[in-house]
Amino acid sequence: MEPIRAYHPRFSSFKKMNRSGKNAYTTLQENRNLILELIYKHRSISRKQLADMTGLQLATITMIMKELLAQGIVKDSGRMDGGSGRTVKTFSIIDEMYVVSVRITAVYVKVALYDTKLKNHYVKKCFFTTDDTIPESRGIILDCIQEAEKRVGRDRIAGIAIGVEHRYCLTGDDYAIWDNKRGEYCCIGKEIHDLTHHLVFTNRAINYSTYHLNDSISDIIDLNYFHMLININISYELESAVIIDGEIIYGKNGKCGQLKDLRVNGNTQATYKDVLGVAGVLRRAQELVRDYPDSCISGLKTLNIRDVINGYKAQDPLCLQVYDEVCGHLGFIIATLIKWMDPDAVIVGDEIPTNERFLERLRACVSEYAGQERAARVSCINKERITENDPALIGAADFAFSKLFGQIGFTENL
Repeated sequence: MEPIRAYHPRFSSFKKMNRSGKNAYTTLQENRNLILELIYKHRSISRKQLADMTGLQLATITMIMKELLAQGIVKDSGRMDGGSGRTVKTFSIIDEMYVVSVRITAVYVKVALYDTKLKNHYVKKCFFTTDDTIPESRGIILDCIQEAEKRVGRDRIAGIAIGVEHRYCLTGDDYAIWDNKRGEYCCIGKEIHDLTHHLVFTNRAINYSTYHLNDSISDIIDLNYFHMLININISYELESAVIIDGEIIYGKNGKCGQLKDLRVNGNTQATYKDVLGVAGVLRRAQELVRDYPDSCISGLKTLNIRDVINGYKAQDPLCLQVYDEVCGHLGFIIATLIKWMDPDAVIVGDEIPTNERFLERLRACVSEYAGQERAARVSCINKERITENDPALIGAADFAFSKLFGQIGFTENL
């Protein structure tokens, strides 16, 4: 399978294809975008490699590269082996271009700043303090964008990529949430664009996370060989993405793969979000404190999901029970999805323990309902989860840069 691709709804007409260059003068901008896309994708590349990949004449490549170097978009990145005992120059995108990534959940907003190498330069996480989250999230985002502009300069920010969760739904080419005060839908991308005049992308946070999935689990499995996979993120929400032949399936209102409202069983009103989401896990941990007075979390005045995860890794009995119960619920719903859809792989990530015990326990629970062979298809992202490395934020920046370089044309936005 090709590397996982998500795309902004605005670009939904773009299909997966092998792009090649054209040598007509009238297609200069298209050729420039193609070259920028390849330089960004490969990080460092020679003119000969660009000519081989695009089918463009070397003279055309040289002309475009000269322009990009003069504009300060591309830089000389050293030399590489060019064969026959000689070396050739290589080129890369300059680091000093940035994307502001935003993740909006039901309980907090996170804003981060990344350069073209996806290195983090600023991150802030703010929990909501009121029930009126629309103006509060807007205010947090604007404050953080202003801070980012102070740090790197407004003209160095190429765009803003917003990943949404909770009740946001796809409306045209934007994601919207109902605003009770105004009595209408608030289109978050349009609002932030109108207030900042930056180019804005919007999509679901899970889709951005999935866009960057290959880099997140490249040390575990190679997704390029899979026809279908499901990516599940467990945080304050319970979201998943369904990917078929490299394309994310959006579904009605852009909510394909949403699991949070499914009932745990017919005898209760509890949903999978209630038992698997961060709020539900913390609630269950607090319920168990009286049964485990010696637990490492029993004396904490404010309990954080990181406390429970760290307790699980330290084999604290209370935390082990909490996440064993999580594995039981999660194992059942994954087994159901596997039996329904027969995906090649199911990837689980976000706010979960990143050790082998959790994965073994989860696979055992899937095996109970779907068999051992199917359970072996389940994998977990094993990279330590920290705020600046939030896969939804990094994926949003990667996605925005890819679109800017490959389809919009970065030179038009400087």
